[in-house]
Parts: sequence; C-alpha cells; structure tokens
Amino acid sequence: ATTFFSHSHAKAMTTQLLNNKWIVKDHTEASAAAGPIVISDTNMRHSIMITGCRGVVVQISGKVNSIQVDGCERVGVVFHDVISTAELVNCNRMEMQCTGKVPAVSVDKSSGLQLYLTTECAATIEIVHSLSDDLNVLVPDGEEMKEMPIPCQFVSKLNGARLVTNPMSHV
Repeated sequence: ATTFFSHSHAKAMTTQLLNNKWIVKDHTEASAAAGPIVISDTNMRHSIMITGCRGVVVQISGKVNSIQVDGCERVGVVFHDVISTAELVNCNRMEMQCTGKVPAVSVDKSSGLQLYLTTECAATIEIVHSLSDDLNVLVPDGEEMKEMPIPCQFVSKLNGARLVTNPMSHV
C-alpha cells in the first residue's frame, strides 16, 4: 500500500489491494508530480475502484474483472483488458483508454468523457449512458483518431400507439 498526504485536501491518498479490490483514493495533482499511478500486479479476479481523484493518470496492466471510477475530475485511466464493465459515476473531464478489450462502458451522471478504443474493442463494445453529456468516442482511422460524439439530446414522437425516440439531429 502506498499512502501520500495532501495538505491542500487534508486526506490520505491511498493505493492498496484489499482482498481482490484495488483502491485508488484521493490522489491529486500533488501525487501526479511523481508520475502516473501504476497498478501492475493484477489478475482476472481483481476489481479496480478509483475514487475522489483529481488531475492524475492511473495505468492498469493486465486483465481485470471490472473498473469503477467515482467522483473524479481530470483523471486519465489507461487499461488493457476488462472482463465485465468499466464504469464512470459522478465524474468530470475524464479520459479513458482501452488498449485491449472491454465489453461494456457505463457512464452515469458524468460530463466530458473522451473514450479511446482500439479497433478490436470498438467492434464489440456497448456504451450505456444516462444523465451525462459531452461524451466522445475516439477510434483509429488510419493514422488518425476519428472522434464520434455520443448523442445526449433525443426527440420522442408518438407514432400511433407507439413511442419512437431518436437522437436529435442538428442539420
């Protein structure tokens, strides 16, 4: 376990493995000066919980069961493989990069996500989002990355006895 102390937030910054859960908690720009937070001793039973972090990068090696990011701002999360879901809740101005595969990403009550995917991951991923805005998916397109916004405004119309909902288009 690694613990730092931040005088600006008066909270202990922690990176530790408890049973099968990695906890990355309350890291700030102060700990970012030492470089990214690297979690390399992982296995498929491990879940990763990143909470209360500001202005840091977390790198996760190997294949893990799940990743949950809660209450973070300006945090980058780079990971290889996730078996179930990578989840963001109550986050702002985030970047996530999958260098392998993840079947699903869930985004709830968050704003400003840049989600970088491999071509392989983009072909199979499911992105579920609610109460979130400014979400973008970036996938390789030759030498460049193609940016695709996820709609956050929808139009619903009654079609007889059926409700039809489509993304809002601005033409």
